[in-house]
Amino acid sequence: VSAGDGMVSENEEEKSQQEGAEQVELRGIVLGRAEGDVSQSPEQGEACESQRRSEREHGNQPEERLGKSTGKRGDKNVHAKTSKTSQQRNSAEQRSLACGKCGQSFPCSSALSLHQRSHNSAREKPYKCEECGKRFSRSLNLIIHQRVHTGERPYKCPDCTKCFKNSSGFLRHQLAHTGDKPFICPDCGKCFNRSSTLVTHQRTHTGQQPYKCTHCGKAFSQSSNLIRHQRTHGGERPYPCPDCGKSFTQSSNLMTHQRIHTGERPYKCTECGKGFVQIASLLSHERTHMEGKPHECPDCGKRFRYGSSLTSHQRTHTEENPYKCPDCGKSFPQSSNLSRHQRIHTGEKPYECPVCGRSFIQKSNLFAHQRTHLVDKPSESPPK
Repeated sequence: VSAGDGMVSENEEEKSQQEGAEQVELRGIVLGRAEGDVSQSPEQGEACESQRRSEREHGNQPEERLGKSTGKRGDKNVHAKTSKTSQQRNSAEQRSLACGKCGQSFPCSSALSLHQRSHNSAREKPYKCEECGKRFSRSLNLIIHQRVHTGERPYKCPDCTKCFKNSSGFLRHQLAHTGDKPFICPDCGKCFNRSSTLVTHQRTHTGQQPYKCTHCGKAFSQSSNLIRHQRTHGGERPYPCPDCGKSFTQSSNLMTHQRIHTGERPYKCTECGKGFVQIASLLSHERTHMEGKPHECPDCGKRFRYGSSLTSHQRTHTEENPYKCPDCGKSFPQSSNLSRHQRIHTGEKPYECPVCGRSFIQKSNLFAHQRTHLVDKPSESPPK
């Protein structure tokens, strides 16, 4: 193996396995970790795989060169000597494939080149965000990124008034209104408006988690989830609240927090009208209404404790009013509604206030009246 190709021959793989060296297989590349720490990200793995494929296509595989040199007359002694020499060369290669700035080792020259770009970020990405230190190759990307800190969202959807900080997010969102979802998952049939979203979704079926944290080893199916997770190690909180200064690891958490200051409660309970800052709080609240209410309306989803209550409720959808007043002909969906109405004609007021004796047709009217007696009155001076 030449010092430049940075590959591990099949003979060396077999020998290192016999010696108990720890093996790590990543995207078809087998890396021996016995000779030192060799790090590799998914992007570097792809670079090594591409390099190995190119060498194989050009006939530079170690076994091919070995076959040409020994031919059919090659004996075991020559083979063993060659393997030992190859292993020594590979050990020297791993030492030579170390980054000169940080000392990190790599399994192939392509992976090393990819890593070295991170040290050149200041030159390749000259535009730096003063808020969080993130760098960009184009000034336009920096301008768009800074909207994360300022909260500016200049692209407004004309259909639902939702706003976005860049045009690409705005255009993707508009597909939600058109309903166009041409990308279909072959496993479950779920449809998506972007091919990248489909690729990410398919990892839920395959269990693939290609994005691995270098600090703790935790793996993720999406690169964005890895980036958010890594902030927990570095303590990075790039999204500060302009009102109180509290910082957050995610922009979505900041948006939720800001509702504390604005008083916005966009998630409303359809049962009682109570509003919530987070949808999780609404879902938790809605369970309190569902407990002990097994009868659900098929039209609106409202639940009831008794089947008779559901039957009465469904008349609000059908506009059926079977209970008719004999005095004025007005109809009602429930018998209790008719009974209350008839008190207007009879003058019956069965609910009497125990404080002042005033009577009312409905119990709710009595309760409203009793609150007038609960108004605080000036306390009398204690007797001297």
